[in-house]
Amino acid sequence: MKESPKQQGGQVLSDEEIEQQVRKLLYNNKIEGHNGGYTFHYTKPSPGTYPFQYFWDTCFHALTLTALGDYEMAKKHIRTFFLL
Repeated sequence: MKESPKQQGGQVLSDEEIEQQVRKLLYNNKIEGHNGGYTFHYTKPSPGTYPFQYFWDTCFHALTLTALGDYEMAKKHIRTFFLL
């Protein structure tokens, strides 16, 4: 099946390039650590503005990670949310 190109700022991106950029953004904003006897794992929605874990963002990130096939990272996001 032929990939459909996407337009971004005058540049046409393939589906694969979009997937790579989304994956890179999620991993660059990933936070992992330990606090109060538990391990946390989430993606910062906006590092400068919203550096913490929020319900809406956590659900959106989990759906996006699932679409990317990264099921374990999606599960970690949801588990961390329920530890709050």
